[in-house]
Amino acid sequence: MNCKNCESEMLPDYKFCNQCGAKVVAERITVKHLLYSLLISFGWDSQFFVTLRDMFMRPQLVFERYLNGTRKKYTNPFTFFAIGTALSVFMLSFYSDQLIEISTKASVNTSESIINSYSHDDAPPQLKEEQAAIIKKQEDFNRKMVAFMFKYYNYLSFLFLPFYTLIALLVYGRQNTFGEHLVINAYIHGLIAFYGLILFFVTLWLKTDVYSGGAILLTFIAYLYAYKKYKKHSVGKTIKVLFKFVGIMLLIVVVLSLVGFIVGRFFMK
Repeated sequence: MNCKNCESEMLPDYKFCNQCGAKVVAERITVKHLLYSLLISFGWDSQFFVTLRDMFMRPQLVFERYLNGTRKKYTNPFTFFAIGTALSVFMLSFYSDQLIEISTKASVNTSESIINSYSHDDAPPQLKEEQAAIIKKQEDFNRKMVAFMFKYYNYLSFLFLPFYTLIALLVYGRQNTFGEHLVINAYIHGLIAFYGLILFFVTLWLKTDVYSGGAILLTFIAYLYAYKKYKKHSVGKTIKVLFKFVGIMLLIVVVLSLVGFIVGRFFMK
């Protein structure tokens, strides 16, 4: 028999061509084979499942071993992060419209509650019309913002990774370099992406937006848990870190809200 790539002669029991090194492929292509090849190309192998398991149960071992040079045992941090992000994007491609409506409805209900708390049943018709216009405008703005975030979820995830790393550096100090914090953050956010998939399904099941608030809560929990294990912090130290974390995140939320308002006001008409 001959190699299908370079036409060199081979024995029937050869697994690889002794001339070009190509693997001998005898089986027919199936959907299962294609999916398996795709997952392997993303790094989805036995190392991935070991990494996912240890990130759930003992993240400190993943950080310590990878940072100390043990690179074969675990999936590359950015591959792990990319897989989690890719799965999230895949799910959003099917359910984004439903999630947008659920998230928009939740924010509009909040706006209505605030406005109604300051209004009265005997308010003049003009005032009621103005309130309805405000709610409609808020609904349109929220829908555009949520749609924007879901559409560019994968880009935003990678874009914000260095910013989360900077926050971790500010909160946990310079005992680790920025590059080491970046590795830790890639692993943490890869794990958060898998938690986020659970929130996706819960949101769709309950038809209530638990993803938005849940994602923020999970981010805090994942960071505190992973870094507590890695830094061997006491409960008291963890609480101090939490307050520092919250202060920095609140500042960032204010800045992002301002940026979001500017984007919505001038670029998303």
